[in-house]
Amino acid sequence: MGIAELIATLEAATGPDRELDAEIAMQNVSLLRDLPRTEAGGWTHPEWGKIAPASEYTASLDAALTLIPQDYGWCVSGGYNWQHGHAEVGKHKALGATPALALCIAAMKARA
Repeated sequence: MGIAELIATLEAATGPDRELDAEIAMQNVSLLRDLPRTEAGGWTHPEWGKIAPASEYTASLDAALTLIPQDYGWCVSGGYNWQHGHAEVGKHKALGATPALALCIAAMKARA
């Protein structure tokens, strides 16, 4: 999945998604792109064995914050009961089903 397709998929997401977490990780860690995936959302390396699953970027604001490029300003807000989110990373704005998803979208736009 390319970054444009990933952003579109994140925009359509209705909540946290472990498959999307893995796709985000693959976009940000080139080593993972060519490795086989495990059922648990991790990867298998021929020499190292199983590699831990991706962070829960789409569920956790703390994890999503790690996606923001260094030296970029950011903000995030959420609606009632943290449903629906708005985020900005640098000049990139995003809306998402949750604040964490919005922050993922804005961070991936900034990285594109």
